[in-house]
Amino acid sequence: MWCRNNKVFILILLKMNNYNSNLEEEQKEQGIKVELNTINDLRIAGQWGKLLAVMGFIFIAMMLLFGLLFMLFPLGDLYDEGFPFSPYSLGAFYLVFATIYVFPVLYLYKFSSHAKKAFIHRDENHFHLSVQNLKILFRLTGIFTIASLVLTFLGLMFAAIISVFAF
Repeated sequence: MWCRNNKVFILILLKMNNYNSNLEEEQKEQGIKVELNTINDLRIAGQWGKLLAVMGFIFIAMMLLFGLLFMLFPLGDLYDEGFPFSPYSLGAFYLVFATIYVFPVLYLYKFSSHAKKAFIHRDENHFHLSVQNLKILFRLTGIFTIASLVLTFLGLMFAAIISVFAF
């Protein structure tokens, strides 16, 4: 009986070993295959991304221009009466926001460029770079969203505390 149980155990081990080697071979062979439709979808997303990136660069240039105009040529009388911020602080806000906004727009442009190259050349490296830049773009957007939510919450808490002490 011991010999029979031992043979069964050995057979089970051999089958498990064979199963593991077959599984490893299947995993090596499978990989992710990208169909032509997927590459075409990536091309279309890249075209729209390039349009949005170019528009983003135009808006960044406008923000930099307005920020510098507010800081260099303040309209003193206009801001003294009804505007709560000085033109220098408004110009600085525009400059800081434009500087932060460069990064997502830059990664969007990189994604678009590599997506186009991946479609034209059918190159796996450009495909990988486009997806990598898309990942970084979404990571930055998520970080900026979390930061804006935290700042909004802190601003609301500050406003609530100020309003409680005002009465």
